[in-house]
Amino acid sequence: GCSSLPCPSCFRLDTSSSVIDLTISNCGYDQSGNALSTAAMRTYTLVNTGSKSATVTDGTRKFWITARGVGGSSVSCECYNGDLVCGTPASEGLVKSLEVAGSL
Repeated sequence: GCSSLPCPSCFRLDTSSSVIDLTISNCGYDQSGNALSTAAMRTYTLVNTGSKSATVTDGTRKFWITARGVGGSSVSCECYNGDLVCGTPASEGLVKSLEVAGSL
């Protein structure tokens, strides 16, 4: 959860002053805290509105979200059977390379 509470379905990540590392654990629960059935899927939307990159993890996998204005700054993640999977176009190495090159 998010600080022991069920997580909302949408997150605005303002990375204007620093990188944000968001952890969504136990993603297989709805906003009321009820466990989802194995046939259910929950979708999270994450939007980076700042100038630095962000990450989201479920504690096992880590997904990168690029800075605002760059492809990949808005990401949809799905939780199925307790596993979080996000459709991010960049890996850690690519994000860091772009930042060093001044593209972000």
